[in-house]
Amino acid sequence: MAKKSLSLVSFTKEEMLADLRELMTYLVFMTTYSAGEARAMALVGNVPPREGGHEIMDPQATADDMGLDISQWPITKGFDQLYDFAVHGIARFPLHQLGNETDFTYFAALVEDLAGSVLVDEIAGGSRRDGTKCLLMAKLAAARGVLEGGERFLLSRGSDGSDESHDSLTIRDVALLAGMEEMSVRNAANPKLPNPLVTTKDGNSTYITPANAKAWLESRGRYIPIRHQVDDVELDLTRKGFAFPLEAWSFFEARAEARGNSWEKICEIVNAPAFNQYGSPEGLALDMPTTTRLAEALELDPRLLYLRLREVCAGEESRRVRKEIEAATSGAPGKK
Repeated sequence: MAKKSLSLVSFTKEEMLADLRELMTYLVFMTTYSAGEARAMALVGNVPPREGGHEIMDPQATADDMGLDISQWPITKGFDQLYDFAVHGIARFPLHQLGNETDFTYFAALVEDLAGSVLVDEIAGGSRRDGTKCLLMAKLAAARGVLEGGERFLLSRGSDGSDESHDSLTIRDVALLAGMEEMSVRNAANPKLPNPLVTTKDGNSTYITPANAKAWLESRGRYIPIRHQVDDVELDLTRKGFAFPLEAWSFFEARAEARGNSWEKICEIVNAPAFNQYGSPEGLALDMPTTTRLAEALELDPRLLYLRLREVCAGEESRRVRKEIEAATSGAPGKK
């Protein structure tokens, strides 16, 4: 019997990318009307015009009509990666690249802008393409990034995203991550139930911390663990470290595999019980001798790795303290 999907996503990556390609026809239209036909043709790929003029002037033209090829566009690669991360938990990029004000922020924002464009309303009317698959993928990927301790890369506009925050999850987020309907997740938050989803209130909005969401998803068998699969497993520790703990773990695993070592073998070499807790911030708090064993197995500079691990642990502790301060002062007298 085939394993049941844990996702509400009912479309393939290829269908999502086809959705993206059709949405990009609007970018061609906008370029035509704002910068001229020649520059729009450059976007299309300088396909020779057909009899009666090129389809870039036809607001009803499809990507096939135009001959539009976006296979090498950065946004196509970005959504290709977002699909793997959102649906399968496969990160083909360092996780810090999923934060706010990154390429993924701008890719998702462009799709949202095109899907809601006033110009598109004028040129496409009732036949507009709304980018539904791409928008859903961006929301699911953003939620999974927050779940793993990262930062939401884009806050949705309008009522659909009015309660979103950069570092907490909404009922809608957890529903996407669990592959469930929102009402089912709201019912699961009933404190009278055994093992309820633990939530917090802020005004009229309901939030779930990443830790509580992950614990609940794991208890339901609906948590998808993250695995890093990247071609580039090099890191210049003199220039940058790790944005948050999971990025360090993912990097270690990918680098070990690139050097022919299994993760079990690395854990055996490091020989530290806490290090066996993959993804745990505490597992990165290694002393210098232990860090040296890890560094030698991964062919890294021991002293720099030790300092970078101290740095990421300090950052994690700082974030934890800030959240405790916010929680302690949220109901303080005089706070508005």
